[in-house]
Amino acid sequence: MISAWATGKTLCLIARTLRLCEEFPGNLALINRREFTDLRDSTMKDWYEYTGVPISADKKEAYLPGCKSTVMFRHGEELNTLQNINLGVAGMEQADEYDDDSQWFMLFGRMRRRNCKPSLFAIANTCGDNWMNRLWPQADDPMHKLAPGYELYEATTFDNADVLPESYMAGLGTLRIQKPSVYEQYVMNSRKVTSGKIFPMWDERFHVIQDQEFPEWWETFGAMDTAVASGVVCAKIYKVSPQGDIIAIKEYYDKEKLVSQHSKEIKALYPNAQNLMFHISPDAWNRSVRFSADYTQ
Repeated sequence: MISAWATGKTLCLIARTLRLCEEFPGNLALINRREFTDLRDSTMKDWYEYTGVPISADKKEAYLPGCKSTVMFRHGEELNTLQNINLGVAGMEQADEYDDDSQWFMLFGRMRRRNCKPSLFAIANTCGDNWMNRLWPQADDPMHKLAPGYELYEATTFDNADVLPESYMAGLGTLRIQKPSVYEQYVMNSRKVTSGKIFPMWDERFHVIQDQEFPEWWETFGAMDTAVASGVVCAKIYKVSPQGDIIAIKEYYDKEKLVSQHSKEIKALYPNAQNLMFHISPDAWNRSVRFSADYTQ
């Protein structure tokens, strides 16, 4: 279900999970979201609000005694631990938060529980031309007839207007004027816009190339950014072609580590990385927030 704000996506995900657990007693279900804080503060709270079934704090699981089924709640980084699990149900919330389809097909490989009807599904907002477009093309997309047999449900906020507060619907008119890209993406469910992107022209079809070796004599440089509030560090190594194309060939992205740990892993990205010219955001030198000249070592 790829639809706009206030269209009941989470309620649909939870209701479908419950129905399949009840229809096939002894089922094992998984509800997944990329970030743990979003899973904990939004998805798990919605589950309890809609169902009244408690989730154990230690296992992050809800047990349904009437049908003897279990619903697990896991975030993106925990999916790699599910190597030997046989799922009957898997629901991915806010699938647009994932950068690619790797996690989707990882769950696809776990849908092998016996004596049930395995069901894998996702809910999401539109997010421009991303991986979901290739799995769920719209009816007017030339790829629609070539897509695998996944069902697609879409809706705009106005499709649910009869159950939404009048004040909320009235406020959408202001949003349309002040933030038209947000309105088109999150209210009208348009895939043609992606609000909030630094590079709105980004298109994987043109801006992503096959992994390959590049000549050593091409100009090489690095760039790094530090998000002070979250402790995230992102560093990339770039090559510049004779035609002036700038190609990112290596990437490091991690958080909540010491500066020395970040530094060690960044240097391991590329031979002689410590000798490259690195362009670094000014806040990396702010000693009051712990980022310091250790990066240059």
